[in-house]
Amino acid sequence: MAEKDKEILDSIAKGRDNEALGALYKISLPKIKKFILSNNGTEEDVKDIFQDTIVVFYRQVKSGKFKSELDIDGFLYSVARNLYFKHFTRHTRKNVLVDSVAEDKEYEDLLHQIIGKERRMLIKKIFNELGPTCGELLKLTMFNGYNLKQISEKMGFSNEGVAKTKSYKCRQRLIKLVQENNLINFFKS
Repeated sequence: MAEKDKEILDSIAKGRDNEALGALYKISLPKIKKFILSNNGTEEDVKDIFQDTIVVFYRQVKSGKFKSELDIDGFLYSVARNLYFKHFTRHTRKNVLVDSVAEDKEYEDLLHQIIGKERRMLIKKIFNELGPTCGELLKLTMFNGYNLKQISEKMGFSNEGVAKTKSYKCRQRLIKLVQENNLINFFKS
């Protein structure tokens, strides 16, 4: 854990909330503000989302659910991003429903494209870390729907049993990478 993170958690534990808040504003607000403003948000959105993000963080810390191995800045950014996407969707829906249902669909599609692009980039990064054999095998099973017989033929395995064993090991590596990178919640939403 970074020293700055230890200091923030220590300040919260000792009831020095102003000290902790000052550090959180200094460390995370600029990145969150840049993200929101670059995604059609307003200064008001920045204030609201950042306040809500801090509330989520404080609740996690006070309830003991915040994992000390997490980077606080990264955690806050992820929470803010998710809150903003939810806010953006709600806000967009309210305004667009007045104008037209078709426009609402366009905004929703745009939001899904943004989220989808971010997910695709993360998936690509993780699959690159898996290596070429596991990456190809999992792409065939997860995205192309190949069965074990097709996989063993396509990848040159001697039989379906080898494909099954390799598939299991690759899935385990994938799960481990997702857990190590704290991406489980990212893929759930």
